Amino acid sequence: MDNKTLRLGMQHLIQVDPDIKEAFIELGMPEARMRSSGFEVFLFTIISQQLSSKVATAIMERVLCLMEGVTPEQFIKI
Repeated sequence: MDNKTLRLGMQHLIQVDPDIKEAFIELGMPEARMRSSGFEVFLFTIISQQLSSKVATAIMERVLCLMEGVTPEQFIKI
């Protein structure tokens, strides 16, 4: 996403979402993340999202196995 597209998108979001407007006032314009285009980027995006999902699921399963119930108190015990 280039800076122009980001700026136009932010202008719209600021108008329709008060939370984003507040964050924008406090933090300013986010930096554009420049990526090359094409299938490789598309493929990497899908793979990284899936990997993150699987890793999150594995971690959650391990944490749940260590708890006697899903409560903040049980979480602190581990």
